[in-house]
Amino acid sequence: MGVIVVAGGSGPVGRTIVDGLVAYAKHKVYVLSRNNRPAEHGVEYLQVDYANIEGMSQSFRQAGVDTVICAIGVVTPETNQAQLNLIQAAEQSESTRRFVISGYDMQHLKEHIEISPLARYTFEAIESLEKTGLEYTRVVNGWFLDYYGMPYWKSHLHPWINVMNMEKKWAVIPGDGSAKATFITTQDMSKFVARLMDLGQWSKVSFIASETLSFNQLLDMAEKTRGSKFQVAYDSLEKLSSGKISFFSEFPPIDLDGAEAFFAMIHYQAGLERYLIENVESLTEKFPEIQMTSAAEVMESS
Repeated sequence: MGVIVVAGGSGPVGRTIVDGLVAYAKHKVYVLSRNNRPAEHGVEYLQVDYANIEGMSQSFRQAGVDTVICAIGVVTPETNQAQLNLIQAAEQSESTRRFVISGYDMQHLKEHIEISPLARYTFEAIESLEKTGLEYTRVVNGWFLDYYGMPYWKSHLHPWINVMNMEKKWAVIPGDGSAKATFITTQDMSKFVARLMDLGQWSKVSFIASETLSFNQLLDMAEKTRGSKFQVAYDSLEKLSSGKISFFSEFPPIDLDGAEAFFAMIHYQAGLERYLIENVESLTEKFPEIQMTSAAEVMESS
């Protein structure tokens, strides 16, 4: 039995990973918390200050933590620093030997650093980990399907827009819509993450290859599910790369400077098929017993 701690385990992705670990029931599960919290639902809490590296390391050591899963949404310099501090704390803890980098989306590449702060934060974590003795991986799973079933699909995720708004029946399609992406529910992702803990050796990137659809296929499926045509804008990659995106006023508010450019950047990379997972060794092959939910099932729930 492993001893796993999830940082960001009270957030949307983190809570789902915690649910998956608890349901799998093979490992002891801790969640980091800024507050003192009693154990509940198979989870114990470690009160920490992310700025206090020695304090976190001591908490890991006392709990016998062998694996740290970072599920903090690393989208700002502050959250990036929190992950870097976690890495240092894990390195200083004698019991800790493994670290999962925050991500759970596309495979960020070094050439993305110029256009994406998320890629820069990922490689800052990798650079830090390479200086340690920790084994590490990052989970690459494409885009989450949950958003296409909200509010009826059970999910810890906050409302978000990836290409389509199922409720208001509009879509902003990158390029001509022929680009493909890989889609998975957070619940299915968490099942793979739980079983990842069992592997004796990790790859530097842990891919989850699930359902692949073009954005035109996704739109067609959505329109058939809702029974009517959507209002659709096809945004060129040139427009998206300039930081502009259609329907921006309809996107959910986010606490980031340059919000429109952020949404445009994500869709620009989608148009380049950065969210497509194919022709790689994946966790899907290692754990074929996991039955994955389809996009159609999620949409039909809405």
